[in-house]
Amino acid sequence: MSKLDIKFAQADDIPQLISLAYATFKDSKLEELGQEVDEEKLYEEITDSVLNQVVLVKRNDLNNKKIDGVLSLQISQAWFSKNPILMSTFFFIKPEVRSFSVAKSLLNAAQEYAIINKLPIVFDIFVQKDAEKKKKLLKYLGFKDFGSSFVFVP
Repeated sequence: MSKLDIKFAQADDIPQLISLAYATFKDSKLEELGQEVDEEKLYEEITDSVLNQVVLVKRNDLNNKKIDGVLSLQISQAWFSKNPILMSTFFFIKPEVRSFSVAKSLLNAAQEYAIINKLPIVFDIFVQKDAEKKKKLLKYLGFKDFGSSFVFVP
C-alpha cells in the first residue's frame, strides 16, 4: 500500500482502535461541551467500520501488532447525491509518533484506495488542534478546499 507500514485494519485491531477513538475524543475537547462517549455505540461503530468500511492503520515500526495511527473512511453519499464518496470519520496519530510522514502515508494510502475504486474523498477537520498544519498537508496532497471540507477527486 504505502511506503510506511500502512495496512487495512483487522478484527483483532478493534480494541486498539477503541483506545485510539477515546484519545481522539479527548483531543476534540467535546467533554467540555457536556458530551460523553457511549461505549456500546463506539464499539459498534468501530466494529462496523473495520468489517464494512475502509480503515487504514499505521503499524508501529518496532512492534507490528501495535497501531500508531488510524484513518477511517466511510463509504457514503452526500445528502444531495446518489454517487458514492468516502467520508473521513476518524483520523488520529498517537502524539509520540505524530509527524508529517505518518500523516502523509495514511492519507496517501487513502488516496490510492480512492483512485483504485474511483471514489472521491471528503475530509473534514473536526479537531481544531493544529488545523492550519492539517489544511496545509491536505492541500499539499492535492485535496481541494471546499468550504469547511477538503475534497480529493481521483
